[in-house]
Amino acid sequence: MKPSAGLNLFSLKHKIPLSLTFELTYDCPLSCAHCYLSKKEEGKGKYLNTKEAIKILKMFKKAKTMSVAFTGGEPLLRKDLPEICLAAKALNFDFSLYTSLFPATYSILKRLKDCGLKKLEVSLYGEEKEHEAVTRKKGSYRLVLKNLKLAKKLGFKIKLKTPLTGLNPKGPYLVKKMALKNGFSFSADPLLTPKNDGHELPLHVKAKERDIENLVLSENRGLKEILNQNESETAPLCSAGFNTASVNPYGELFPCLQFPYSFGNLRKKDFFSLWNSRRAENFRKKLYLKPKACLNCDLDKYCSFCPGLGYIKGDLSKINRLTCFIALCSKKARAKRPLVFKNKK
Repeated sequence: MKPSAGLNLFSLKHKIPLSLTFELTYDCPLSCAHCYLSKKEEGKGKYLNTKEAIKILKMFKKAKTMSVAFTGGEPLLRKDLPEICLAAKALNFDFSLYTSLFPATYSILKRLKDCGLKKLEVSLYGEEKEHEAVTRKKGSYRLVLKNLKLAKKLGFKIKLKTPLTGLNPKGPYLVKKMALKNGFSFSADPLLTPKNDGHELPLHVKAKERDIENLVLSENRGLKEILNQNESETAPLCSAGFNTASVNPYGELFPCLQFPYSFGNLRKKDFFSLWNSRRAENFRKKLYLKPKACLNCDLDKYCSFCPGLGYIKGDLSKINRLTCFIALCSKKARAKRPLVFKNKK
């Protein structure tokens, strides 16, 4: 659920975390080639138990959070997921599940539906060959299709999501066709990111520039979405830590899923003591500082610059060339002019 323009500006000003991304586990039956999770993030201790996870949801309710996205890893591996969903329902959150649907069954999906879960966002990378090239799990495609049919039958609102990689150049188009046929919504993303520890392994499977350009042009991405994010010249470069937040399976509070800068641990301290801490405020101040390379850039209104990607590489202001290229493609999609991209070094 996207906030209105007025609510977005109000929440930015007053630092209200309207949306929470809650990683419930790092366990996953797949080994996706583009996954951002690193081995360093696993084995840091015990995951939040049911009581702790629900306690954190209650903290965010007090903070006036409206929407929660449960993710992982694969959140369906949490046996207590129905209890967590029941709690989210009781707290009146607009909540959804980000999933591969790989370990799902009819009984699991039915129970989750009965516990108040209404929305699924499902990763699908193309047809069988492309999907399993990305997931690196034989049999994953057929099982996902089977479970999509079950989820549709149960009445879930379903969105199919397809990252574009070098392994599935036709994937977004095939998945979009499937989505339209079945009444599902759809989104594709051409931006791959390094792992959260900065390792660039996921970038080894990034798509070719011509495939990225074709996808951006076909989806007509860019201007409208990005202008909605930058409705005020006084707004920060990014909403991370202002009106978005993320919590990992160990209770660490982050400004965003893509921004592994910890404000502290919610097992040890209350949400507001971390959210309003000096550490958090120092972080927010940095998000008003536009990188020098962007000051006179004519792609500004098309750009979804992510300081989190720079932070992962050790410099908050570091420019991600792929982001610049996508912005240029977005400009072309709106202006319908020939694409010229300079500074390829």
